[in-house]
Amino acid sequence: MTRQTRFAAEVFGPWAKGQSTAATIDIGTWLVVTLDGGRRLELPLASLKISRGGFDLLSVVLAGTATNGEALHVIVHDVSVLAALDQHGTHAMRAQAATVARSHSRGRIWRWVASPGAVLLFVALLAGAWLGLPLLVDVAVDRIPVSLEEELGAASVESIVAGQPVLEDGPVHAAVKTVFDRVVLGVGATPYTFHLTVVDTPTVNALAAPGGQVVVFTGLVFEVESAEELAGVLAHELRHVTARHGLRQLIRSGGVVLAIALCFGDVSGLAVLVKTLGDMSYSRDAEREADTGAVAILRRARVDPTRFREFFARMAKHGSSLPAILSTHPQGDERDASLRALTAGATSSDWDPITVDWAAVRALKAPR
Repeated sequence: MTRQTRFAAEVFGPWAKGQSTAATIDIGTWLVVTLDGGRRLELPLASLKISRGGFDLLSVVLAGTATNGEALHVIVHDVSVLAALDQHGTHAMRAQAATVARSHSRGRIWRWVASPGAVLLFVALLAGAWLGLPLLVDVAVDRIPVSLEEELGAASVESIVAGQPVLEDGPVHAAVKTVFDRVVLGVGATPYTFHLTVVDTPTVNALAAPGGQVVVFTGLVFEVESAEELAGVLAHELRHVTARHGLRQLIRSGGVVLAIALCFGDVSGLAVLVKTLGDMSYSRDAEREADTGAVAILRRARVDPTRFREFFARMAKHGSSLPAILSTHPQGDERDASLRALTAGATSSDWDPITVDWAAVRALKAPR
């Protein structure tokens, strides 16, 4: 019997972050993807990862890298694609296809519905609908893998820095990278690989994106008076990353419908929000957690944590012309007092200086 080998699909690729492109796929020796418009991409079957997806978890997701180096996520709603993969794939591919096929069976679905985990999920959804969005956000965040969070973070940074000059080398980049690497030493065990982007713009700010991404604007670099002040800001942003504050904020901005969809595995609505991350500000609770975590990170990295508080206190004296960093890092006497308490008892024997000549770095500021 001849099995179907051609299927309609939706493809997510690097050419349109957060948006799918209609396509046709053909399964043979290779997975051949033909996009609307005629562009053709080939992926070796042996490299594919197969999983479930979609709102109902009944679609098939094929993830892999095309021969031209582009990473693709191919979503097929016709589950008979698994039979075609089973026929043409390697032994490992057939095992993946069989595993996913079994997860689509009615008996497996009903066993899942009756499982304690599913009961807890439905209870959480009902409670979230009754009590509000925060509980739903917590459930949704827990169901998003780090790999997807990293993709969303990379897309967010791409959107945030679009059209702006990015420094990839040179003395300013080297100085910031030295401070960044020192602070990362204090983070501890984490599933994230951290990425630093330095943008050459007078904006006095830094921000964290999901999945390990930190963006620093040179306006901040030339505003801080020491490497330790910059280290404090970077530690604060890294705590936002490890606490998944950016991801939580994205989901919260999408509302209850998005949160429920994420709880059931449908991530398509999340990708369209990545462009909004640069304009978001965190809640008071998130800022407090980031402050507390920042001081802990600095202490573990043996960096003077008192300069962190001094920098924000100095920034708050700008009066009506507040720098951008204060719009996303709100200030106040309560926060200053909290930072004083967190850094109390720190002595010079508890830290080692960051070996960067910051006066020389600030002297590199070009007139604008």
